Amino acid sequence: MGKTTFCSRTCTQILSTSLGKPVLQVPELANLTALPDVSISHSQNFYVAVVSSVGLQVGIDLQKLNAVRTNDWLDVAFSSLELAILTQFLQKNSTC
Repeated sequence: MGKTTFCSRTCTQILSTSLGKPVLQVPELANLTALPDVSISHSQNFYVAVVSSVGLQVGIDLQKLNAVRTNDWLDVAFSSLELAILTQFLQKNSTC
């Protein structure tokens, strides 16, 4: 297990499972509450992390791409409702 430790008033560690998924460990909270899920990714000199609400699982992956065809990933990444909301937002907030 890999380990990163942040200590202030409590000691928080980010450990990793055998599959490499990061997990939070805060001994002071272990018997009091569930901890949020966390995901960390990096690609070249870019890094990203996400923390969920308790009870939700998250996962994030970051890849630097040389070329992207927008429609290739939009249809996979978003539902039709999300695409409609995104389109409406972009139309409303466009400065062009």
